[in-house]
Amino acid sequence: MKLNKAIDKYLLDTQVRTSESNFSYEKSKCIALNKYIGKKNIRSINRDTINEYILLHRNFNPKISNKTLNKGVATLKRVVKYVSNRDIDYKKLKEKKVITPTVSKDNQTLIFEYLESRKFRGSGFRNLLLFRLLADTGLRLKEVRHLHINNLNIDNNSFTVTTTKADRDKIVYFSNRTSQLLEEDINNVDITDYIWIELKTR
Repeated sequence: MKLNKAIDKYLLDTQVRTSESNFSYEKSKCIALNKYIGKKNIRSINRDTINEYILLHRNFNPKISNKTLNKGVATLKRVVKYVSNRDIDYKKLKEKKVITPTVSKDNQTLIFEYLESRKFRGSGFRNLLLFRLLADTGLRLKEVRHLHINNLNIDNNSFTVTTTKADRDKIVYFSNRTSQLLEEDINNVDITDYIWIELKTR
């Protein structure tokens, strides 16, 4: 069996068994695998094949990071494991440590003071509530967009999040100020469905 056919089988199973976000991730990694080594026989794929894949990918995109290459290799190993129940021993490439920029507490305070001052102008209230939810809960924007009124517990300032990257429910908590904003919005707009969709369309 060629790798491209094995990828089709693997993606079909991934689509059935995992979350939409995980399927999309694996599908994106398989594009390069198909492009560079898709015609390889699945039984012949080994460490040398992985090295070949990496070199071809680097030749096409010299700026590609080792982290991205490692992700592609990891997907390749999962494809091989799925169709042939075979593990490939391959040490990950050394990755550059990246420090994620953060907003200081002082700057956060300034941002929220600005948003509070504009909450009665146009979409100001929506922006304030959105930024409060993001800052308090640490949720991704997609997760905030799927917050449902039925999953809100206003008594203990929490949401049960059912749409997550890991496809596992989780509970997140928010501040008293965010709770006040949510109650105000629910009472004024009569939200009955998704918090964020109602905010976008009101």
